[in-house]
Amino acid sequence: MKTLIGGAIAVAIGIIGVLVWWKSFFVILAGFIPVMLVLGGGLALYLGFDELKDTWGKSDDKKDDDQYKSPDKSPIETPIKEVVAEPKKEKEPKKEKEMTAGDTILNIIDKSKKGVDVASLQKETGFTTKKIHNIVYKLKKQGKIISERKGFYKKA
Repeated sequence: MKTLIGGAIAVAIGIIGVLVWWKSFFVILAGFIPVMLVLGGGLALYLGFDELKDTWGKSDDKKDDDQYKSPDKSPIETPIKEVVAEPKKEKEPKKEKEMTAGDTILNIIDKSKKGVDVASLQKETGFTTKKIHNIVYKLKKQGKIISERKGFYKKA
């Protein structure tokens, strides 16, 4: 509703402005029209040239295709190549997924009944403190572990 009212007010002010300053409006319009014609014509030239360039490229492709066709044989007389099916490949056994850093830390926390602190995780994994904190943060977000107190984690 506000948009409708605002639009009506803008139209009314615009009409009043054109009526009051009609000479200035036509001067601006007279200067604006040639600029728009130049810009529109330039855009049309560009698009026309681009289309023409595409047409030239397509005609070259057709000439190349015609070069390989044999003119003395009709499509009915042209022999059809047999398609030989390739033997099916045996499925490779699925590789076990490599353990991610998150899986490693989750397994360590899972094995501990009482919980694990950051120092223990760092000793067992060799990860930096920052990496451990990042992984623990993600595991907590996923609901896989809980924090009993700061720096001490247990399986959820």
